[in-house]
This record gives sequence, C-alpha cells and structure tokens, in this order.
Amino acid sequence: MEKFIPMIVVAVAFFYKAYSNFKKEQQKVRTRNFKQPVKQASETRQVSSSGKTMTNREVPKPKSTAQKKVFSPVYNDFAGALTEEELARKKRNERQQAERSKQAQINAHKLNEERLHEAETFDLRDAVIKAAILERPYR
Repeated sequence: MEKFIPMIVVAVAFFYKAYSNFKKEQQKVRTRNFKQPVKQASETRQVSSSGKTMTNREVPKPKSTAQKKVFSPVYNDFAGALTEEELARKKRNERQQAERSKQAQINAHKLNEERLHEAETFDLRDAVIKAAILERPYR
C-alpha cells in the first residue's frame, strides 16, 4: 500500500496538469474569432550595433466586420432559351446518334448470327474422312 501512494500522487498531478492545459485551450478557443482566418505574425530581424539580433513582430490588425462586400450577379445576353435553329440542330444530332447506335446493334447482331451459322454448318462426310486419317485402323 505504501508503494502505491507515490504513484497515485504522480498520476493525480499528471491529470491535474492535463486538465489545466485543457481549460487553457478551451479559453483560447472561446476568444478566437472563427469568421476571420488566423494570420501568422510576420517577423523582421534587425542587427543592433552590439551584434545582437533583435526581432520585431508585426501583429496584423483584424479588419472590421461592418464592411461586407455585396456581389451583384452579372448576366450576359443569354436568355436561357435556345433558338429554333439550335433546337432543330440538337434534335437532328440526337436522331443521328440514335440511328448510329441502332445500326451498331444491328451490325453486332448480324455478326453474332454469322458466327452461329458458321458453327452450325457441319459436314459429316468430311469429319469421318479426317477422323479415319487421324485414327488409322492398321497400326
């Protein structure tokens, strides 16, 4: 039991420190402005006469949120409707594409039928002659 007391004290101290850091981060989050992106502070380094490097940090000032840019939509001369010539051209192109796809399907179907027809033609006489040549009875 006496060995566990120092471990418990260390664990409590660790959790207390973690909890205090968590509270600090939560406080930072509450004060942060989410509407504006966070900018990194720019640093300028100067060398003094004594040879030491001095750093001056410029902290960017947040812009006022009172001024909001309003964008008005700019419309071109497009009214949103197609002219009669464009509609006719579009319909003609759709019909041509439909005809092409139908013709491609017909051609594919014809090729399949030709292949099946070639497989169906079978010459029994020729098959018997070739089998007799390959399997000679007088070996």
